[in-house]
Amino acid sequence: MPSCLGLDDQFYRLLALSLLETAGKAEAIAQHWTPAATSWSSPLDDLVDYIRTNSHLKLTLTDLEQNSGYSARHLQVLFKDKFDCTPMQFVRRQRLSAAMQKLQIADWESSVTTIARDCGYRYTSQFSSDFLKEFGVKPSTVLRSTRR
Repeated sequence: MPSCLGLDDQFYRLLALSLLETAGKAEAIAQHWTPAATSWSSPLDDLVDYIRTNSHLKLTLTDLEQNSGYSARHLQVLFKDKFDCTPMQFVRRQRLSAAMQKLQIADWESSVTTIARDCGYRYTSQFSSDFLKEFGVKPSTVLRSTRR
């Protein structure tokens, strides 16, 4: 389990502190209470680093749950709040971003298929479809323009 407070716990603490402040007791409590050194997003930041490092692997929501200690539902909420997408959409974006970088520096031996596989896609057709939706251009077009 994560060592930091959840979003609900933080909200309740802020609400309690606000009420205590209006009652004039906030200073006395502040002397006895010191917040944790890590922010609530630290475990999420660790998970984002994990995704960026391992996006070429076949990551599942279960993998992300196990790595973060959060439930699938909690991950959905955290990613929606921070990135405006689901965890698996975030994984797909990381794969596509890596693919774009590889396509832009590809040599003559590289192909769309090999780059797609290197970035975690099993099927080139799915990769091409996702790439076109994300960037508005086909991966083969980017590869051809790199070779010129």
